[in-house]
Amino acid sequence: QRLQHWMFQARRLLRPVRQVPRSEINPRTCRIMLQIIRAQNLPLSVGGDSRFDDLVNNVWVDVSFGSVRRRTSTQVGVNPSWNQLLAIPLNKPNQQFGYAPAEMLNISEKLRINLYDRNVYESHSSHSDLTQVWEEHWLGSAEMNFLDIYLCQPILAALPLDIPPQSLGYKLENEHTPSRLWVYVSLDP
Repeated sequence: QRLQHWMFQARRLLRPVRQVPRSEINPRTCRIMLQIIRAQNLPLSVGGDSRFDDLVNNVWVDVSFGSVRRRTSTQVGVNPSWNQLLAIPLNKPNQQFGYAPAEMLNISEKLRINLYDRNVYESHSSHSDLTQVWEEHWLGSAEMNFLDIYLCQPILAALPLDIPPQSLGYKLENEHTPSRLWVYVSLDP
């Protein structure tokens, strides 16, 4: 009898049900979740100025959507890696209907991503004081339409960067490889 009980005992559900979180049709808040993963083949700072003899790239990413701006930490090199998550809150497209799907389709703003290099050097002022001077140089940018994010999320992409054709004090190590920024974008919720 014990053997029969063991043989016919249910071991798993015959019709398993996937536990999927319920998505809200009209949530109270909504955010763009942007993970900056890494960049490839950024312009390299070259020493032509005596202030910048021992320079390396100190790269950071600035992201803006509408009036909201976020930035990453600073990473070193021409192929920096961040793996940093930025949360960008969305303003309600319509106060009455909130984040309803029909209202989300009307958002025409772009997610703008800019990369900068920060150079720090010491300068002697006229009074023999030693001060640190920070200079920030634009390395490149990329854009994503919000509608693409909304309709195609989640997105894992290697965005081609628009870099300046000529930038004083910078050069590309490999001119045949495009400069790119890897990102992962989704909406929450």
